[in-house]
Formats: sequence, C-alpha cells, structure tokens
Amino acid sequence: MKKRIYTIIFCFTVFITSCEDYLNVQPNGTFIPTTLGHFESLMIKYDLMQARSSFSMLMMTDLVSADDRFKNATSLFNLRRFVRTDFLDESTSESNQLWDNIYERIFVYNSIIDEATSKDIEEASEDEVKRLVAMARAARAYEYFDAVNAFGKSYNQATASTDLGVPIITSPNLNAVIPNRHTVQEVYDYMVSEMNEALPDLPETEYLKTFYPGKDMAYAFLARVYLFMHDYTKAKENATLALTIKSSIHDYNNRPFPAIVDNPEVIYLKERFGWINGISYASNPIFGGGFSLDSDFSDSFETGDIRLPILTRNTRFNDNGEFYIEASERNINVGLSVPELYLIRAECEARLPGGDLQNILDDLNTVRVFRFATGTYTDLTTSDISDMNEALSFVLDERKKELAFRDMRLFDMKRLMVTGDFTETLTRSLFGRDFPMAPNANNWVINIPLNVMDFNPDWEQNQRDNVSLGM
Repeated sequence: MKKRIYTIIFCFTVFITSCEDYLNVQPNGTFIPTTLGHFESLMIKYDLMQARSSFSMLMMTDLVSADDRFKNATSLFNLRRFVRTDFLDESTSESNQLWDNIYERIFVYNSIIDEATSKDIEEASEDEVKRLVAMARAARAYEYFDAVNAFGKSYNQATASTDLGVPIITSPNLNAVIPNRHTVQEVYDYMVSEMNEALPDLPETEYLKTFYPGKDMAYAFLARVYLFMHDYTKAKENATLALTIKSSIHDYNNRPFPAIVDNPEVIYLKERFGWINGISYASNPIFGGGFSLDSDFSDSFETGDIRLPILTRNTRFNDNGEFYIEASERNINVGLSVPELYLIRAECEARLPGGDLQNILDDLNTVRVFRFATGTYTDLTTSDISDMNEALSFVLDERKKELAFRDMRLFDMKRLMVTGDFTETLTRSLFGRDFPMAPNANNWVINIPLNVMDFNPDWEQNQRDNVSLGM
C-alpha cells in the first residue's frame, strides 16, 4: 500500500506518523504525547485541526458563476466541480482534500480518546481527563456531519436507513476491521448519541477561547443536526439552549473584524485555509480559479447590507458584469456561530404548527441589525412579512446570505431539495454545452474518492448521472 508522511507539531513535541491506506488517510505510528497539555495542543494544531479545505463544495453551489474568459483559465479540477460532473474521469492518483482532512482529524480524535481512556495522562485529574475525552468526542461528531453531507445524500426520513453515508471509524488501531459505509441514518444517530454522551463533561464556559467544544457548541451542533433531520422541535430547543449560554453578535460596521478567537459571536472556531486567498482563488484566473458571485445572489442583497461589499469589495470584474469574489475581511468563522442559531430557531418557528410570526421577526431583526450600515436598518414588521410562508422564504434567503462561503450552502441546497423548498434546475454553460442538474440528482452527492475506492473495492460507489466534461 502507498505510504504518506504526516508531521504534527504541538507544544514541544513532534509527532511523526506514516500513513497506511485504510481510509487512504489513517496515520500509522507512535504517539509521543503524555501530558494533558500535549493532548489539548494536538486538538488545536492549526493547519490540520482548525483549518478546512472545502473549496470543491463551494464550486458546486448557486453562489458562484463564471464567464468564458474564466472558464478557459481555470483548472480542470475546478471545472469538474463547477459543472458537477461524475468526477469519474479523475485519476486514482488524485486525492480529495476534503475527505482526507476529515478523516485525518477523526484519526487524531480517535487516538486522543483511545490514549486517554486506556492510559494514565500525566498532570491530569480524573475530571480533566473526562473533559478531554468529551471534547474529542464532540469534535469528532462535528467532522462526521461534514462527511455525511458531502459524500452522502441529505437526510430523508423515508430513505435514510438505506441511503449510503460514510464509514464510522472510532478506533485508531491499524489492525481493526475496516467497516463498510454506514447509512445516513446510522451516521446521524451516531452524531446525536456522541454529542449527548459528551455533553455532561464538556466545559460549562469557554475553554481557551473557542478552540475547544463546550456545552454551547454541543447544543449549537445538535440544533444544526436536528434541523437537517427535519426535527424542528428539537432543533429549536437546542438552538435556544445554546443561545442561553452565548448570544452576542458582532456588528459588521466594526471593521476590521476582530481575530476569530476574539469574535463575540463565534461558538466553535473553524477557518478555511487562507480565507482571503481561498476566496480570491475562486475568482482570479491567475490562481486557476475564475469564478464570480452569481448575479441572482448578489442582486438579493438589500441597500445598506454590508455583507455584499465584505464578500466582493464591490468590484465588477467579469465579462457578465458580475462581482469579483474577494473577501475584504480575513477573520470569518466557518464553524458554529451565534447568527446561525437565530436563523435555525426562526426557520423552525416558521415550519412548526402554531409558530409565532413575531418570534421569527425578532430573531431576524436580532441578526440583521448588525449587518446593515449604521443608521440604515429598519426592523422587519408584520407589514413586511405577513404570514408563515413569507416568513419561511425570507428566513431561507437570509440564511443563504448570512452563511455564504461558510461551507453550508451545498448542504442547505440538498436539504431544501428534500423539503421541496429548492426546486430549481441549475444549468451550467461551458464551452458551448449546457449541463443542467435537477433537484435530487445523483451528482449533488460527491463521489467517494477513487483512490479511496481503490483500497476499499467492496464499498459501493455513489450513483452517478453519466455527466462528463469529455476532456
């Protein structure tokens, strides 16, 4: 099997592992950490544990567009994602960084849990070890949400027990039997169970800023998970529990933004690898990108909404007059934040029987007042939104804007296809060809990377729609 080398540096310890192609990413080596500080530092190693590589998911969404000039300049990899092909024309030598990074982090969390529960941790009390294990379990559950929603279908109660998700790996043991892909239902049940079991031992208040999961993170994550399971009662309950712990929102008029660890609205910190560089890469053909902000999306921003200039710097860039994607703020959290909770609660209120319209308006206004230029915002009232159908539509549009480029849009599009709220067939045009993709088409699900399938030939690949670039 192929070998890879991963070097993880934390505190004063260098932890070097080689990779056995198991999930194509599992490191095989020896742990050096012995103290509580070592293990906690390993959990927050930036380039592996905090930063995310999710560029391919952005390319698939309705947030981006392109013109012919950029299509000719961009990379073949980006074109595949943009057109949403079968990806089966890729080589087994290509890796999927999203998959790799998720399972690398899961391996680290598995190793921490295994070490902490089977050996004595130096300089740690029993309660501190319980806290360490709980934080690792919560962080591991968070990774599975991204994995199952990228590489599996969105949760549908009618089919989740048979829809294929991703393998649940809980052991760092190289000799353990590699499981087959678990179903979407099994992965969701696992996430809920893990978070609920971890919750009692998680920190009550922020532990070293927002690097580590606390009780607020657990409730916020459960709110997100239950929303995707369409259990709106539990999603609303958990959003409220999280908001009782943390409810602050950063005013976008106060710029530059504070460091993510100091941002009052951040609950669980995750960054994209190089936020500005990553988003600029999407736009500038010099960097192999060549994508712009979809015009329908940019037109949806109201006058005074400063989220648009933060994403684009108001620069018209491509041949179609669309906005160049260039974030003017570096410190944007792509993990869990307070505004998402208000929007989850508002959506649940709109979907639940007997929902209160004023509660929805209050939650919307709580977020929006900090997203408009000072002195320009007027609270929404029943004159603006008069019934629950209007309210739901408004909340979903607001969620699209608030969470833009925070790794949720592809997941939301797939979720809303299940609920019937996303019914548009999206068509990409490329080199004289149209590539339409209807709601719930197979290619909305990213295929399991071919190099992973190569080492797990008994796994079933995701169904595809026979769409190829023909290049």
